[in-house]
Amino acid sequence: EIEHILPIACSSWLSMNISFGDGLIIDSNNNSRDTPCISYPIILSIIPQSSSTLVLLSSFKFDVKPKFFLKSMYQLLCKKQIEFEFAISNFIMQQVDNLYLSPNFWENLPKEKQDIILSEINNRKQSLFSQKRNTETINFFDKKYAVNSSE
Repeated sequence: EIEHILPIACSSWLSMNISFGDGLIIDSNNNSRDTPCISYPIILSIIPQSSSTLVLLSSFKFDVKPKFFLKSMYQLLCKKQIEFEFAISNFIMQQVDNLYLSPNFWENLPKEKQDIILSEINNRKQSLFSQKRNTETINFFDKKYAVNSSE
């Protein structure tokens, strides 16, 4: 739980590419890769509440392979929260289709930040293998973007 209201809401699944050495995945252009890795679905939900925000990362109970990713994200949250925030923000920009941005957040965002968001959303159809953290990604968790509970 985040102690302020994030300017976004979403519920989607992410296709996490995790190298376990036990399989091969096909990228979005149906080109096979020599690097052994498997793509596992992770469910991401960001749910604003009256004075906080729930951030849920999950998988199906018996789907054990995503557990490695989930455990890694939890460890990142505990040790390097800012990196966790940028990772989730990046996942949102690159893979989430069902995204709601607070109108007030968008209207108060400088034009160059709006352009970054639009560019990342429009370019997210890139191959999953070329996805990397964009250093310009907006950290939606930053308190400067917190939504006032009256909005």
